[in-house]
This record gives sequence, structure tokens and C-alpha cells, in this order.
Amino acid sequence: MGKLFRNQRGFTLIELMVVSAIIVTLAAISVPAVGKRSRDYRMAAAARNLQSTVQRARMAAIKRGVGVWVDIDLAGDQCTTFVDDGATASVLDSSDTIIGYLPLPEGVDLFATDSGGPAIQFSSRGTLSIPAGTERILMQNVDGLLRGVRIRITGNSVIVKSSDGGATWYQ
Repeated sequence: MGKLFRNQRGFTLIELMVVSAIIVTLAAISVPAVGKRSRDYRMAAAARNLQSTVQRARMAAIKRGVGVWVDIDLAGDQCTTFVDDGATASVLDSSDTIIGYLPLPEGVDLFATDSGGPAIQFSSRGTLSIPAGTERILMQNVDGLLRGVRIRITGNSVIVKSSDGGATWYQ
């Protein structure tokens, strides 16, 4: 019976500790990169959801034959799509018909619109009702990544991003 135990091989405690230390070191290096990648994906998803909300508002305006508003709540990081009853023009109130609601994920903040206004409107033909002709709704995450949705006067929208702090925007 003594021969059985002498011929068995295994790992020493030191070998197991070295392998464990290597695994812990690799995990410590990769965790921050995974966290940043996750925040980048969350930001991209928020931009796609915002673009979808804008497009749904445009389609609702065409379908219903009335102006549809997208209320942009910069403080609450959310957008609400509604049909204004006319009591308080362009302001969401209790008598308006809410079509949709989009809260942004945690860590993604709405921070600006080109017009500076709290809402944008699509006409009954689906065009943007802004004198400037285009509108951008801009977002930023905790890493400073900037994305947004640019809406043309025709009502079409595209996702834009900036890598230089907002000086230039590209698709």
C-alpha cells in the first residue's frame, strides 16, 4: 500500500499558488477594460433607442395627421413622445396624449440640444418643425464618450458621435 502513494503525482502547494497569482493578475488587468466596453455598449444602445424614439414620433405624426412632440428632459435623462392638445403648446401636461417614453440607462446623460429647447416637433407630414432645419440631441457617458441623434428637416435621423469633445461630429 505504501507504493501506491509514492507513485502518485500531483501539484505542490507552491505551484498552485503561482498559478492562482497569475489568474488574479490577469483578472485585475482585464476587469477595467470589460467595464469600459460595457459602458460603451450601453451608450451605443442608448443612441439607437433615442433614434428609434425619434423615428416613432415622426411615424406617429404622419399616421395621425397631427404634430407630435418629443419632450427632452435633460435633468431627468428621459424623453417622452406626445400629441399636444393645444392647451400649453409644446409643453407636456396631463391633458396631452403620451405615445412613448424613453428613460436613458444609468451612466448616460442627455446634456444638450442644438435649439436649446425642451422639445422638438414633427409636423403632420413628418418634417421637423424647427427654423434652423436640423436638430441634435446629445448624450454623454461617465467616460466622456459623446453620441447623439441628428434630425434633418426632412425628419430623417442618424446617430452621430464625437471623439474630440464635441468640436466635430461624424456618423
